[in-house]
Amino acid sequence: MPGKKEVEDFLNRQKHISHSKDDVYEILKVLSAYESISRGKTLGISGIISRSRFDFVESLVRSTGDNEVVIRFEGGYPDAERGRMIFSTHGEISMEEAGLRLIELKFNSEVGHRDVLGALLSLGVKRSKVGDIGIEGFVSHVVVSDDMVDFIRMNINRVGRACIESSKAISCGEFDMPKQRFNENEIVVSSMRSDLILSKLFKRSRKDVKGDILKGKVKLNDFILNTADHCVMESDVVSYRGNGKIRIGDTKGVTKKGNYVLKIKKYV
Repeated sequence: MPGKKEVEDFLNRQKHISHSKDDVYEILKVLSAYESISRGKTLGISGIISRSRFDFVESLVRSTGDNEVVIRFEGGYPDAERGRMIFSTHGEISMEEAGLRLIELKFNSEVGHRDVLGALLSLGVKRSKVGDIGIEGFVSHVVVSDDMVDFIRMNINRVGRACIESSKAISCGEFDMPKQRFNENEIVVSSMRSDLILSKLFKRSRKDVKGDILKGKVKLNDFILNTADHCVMESDVVSYRGNGKIRIGDTKGVTKKGNYVLKIKKYV
């Protein structure tokens, strides 16, 4: 199994990103689930991580030459952005084995994603125990590790300024999570450089964007982006502190002048 040195070496080869000790620690925690397979178990399950982190760890594992272990992402529903990384020596596993459940919270006023997440973290619930958070009107559905369901329901009383009127636990298979809301944009750019795309989308000067990248204000797939000339790819997730979060879509075409027509999804 890759150890700390192998993880750091793999990260260091990604010249366009910077990593912290916390990044290495989280990756090693995920890899401990993979290690259980090498010790003879048939199933290894990580804590809840982002899909971007999943993609990174999967690349790391495959780079070792292990193409036999089955690797799966499970977030409780098909389009989940956070979920468990599951390593197995066989095929499908049940939702019960994945250890995820939904909590439905009903409020007396509207709340936001940050309000719900902040309320959970203030209870001492670790981020690795919380999956996607869906909100529709005065109702929120939160994917959580099944061992946290009772604790959360007993201890959460308020979210932001809203009072909780009721809560209940639901099996993930019994509910269709609301789709993540995006504002879709099309922009025309001369290249896929990150500074150019962020400048165009957020109406900031390229000089300002480059400066913010050097200050560590831009993350690419959960890692700090450290170079403005890095070209992004389809499905990359870029977070620009103080401005917003986007997902790179596909290229719809090329103009007569050779520019790219690029689809961008901006998180609401």
